[in-house]
Amino acid sequence: MRRIIGIFVPAYWMAFFGLLALAAMAEATGEVFAIFQALSFPGGFLGNEIPAGPVLSTALAFGFSLTSVLFLWMIVTAIAQIRGSQRESDEIARTAFGVATAMMTVLLAIGAIFLVRGLFASASLQLLALLVSYMALQAEQRRTADAPREVGDAAEITARLMAIGAAHNSMLTRFSRRPGNRNEAF
Repeated sequence: MRRIIGIFVPAYWMAFFGLLALAAMAEATGEVFAIFQALSFPGGFLGNEIPAGPVLSTALAFGFSLTSVLFLWMIVTAIAQIRGSQRESDEIARTAFGVATAMMTVLLAIGAIFLVRGLFASASLQLLALLVSYMALQAEQRRTADAPREVGDAAEITARLMAIGAAHNSMLTRFSRRPGNRNEAF
């Protein structure tokens, strides 16, 4: 189940931010109208055009593209991770969701500056969806980490029990400050 969540949640966000990047690139003439129209569920604009300029459109396109690539990287590490450490995938997930949250916050601030009606509600819903997605991924990773590990063969179990017994005897000898009996059998 972890692989399904670990692949499809980032795939959704990769597509979402990829479409926002395409909308920002299409608006390279200086109007960010398509981005706000794509995000704004209710309401609309106070005016027909937002004179933001090509610099803002390019910056938004770059930020959305970067976010989309980070989610793609998250998918690749989820697919490639068989028994590797969770540390790398956790850091990539934190980075991807952090950049996504930052981009949505920037977009929310730009929408507030240009007085876009309905953007606060839709951007807040997107931020909430990002939070829920991140929490679902973290909960699934925690559940997978807490799952019982595969039981090894008899030789591995015997070796483990012998090592535990030796460590226990050594600890008792050190606590009692008596010399250990080297001929003691387990």
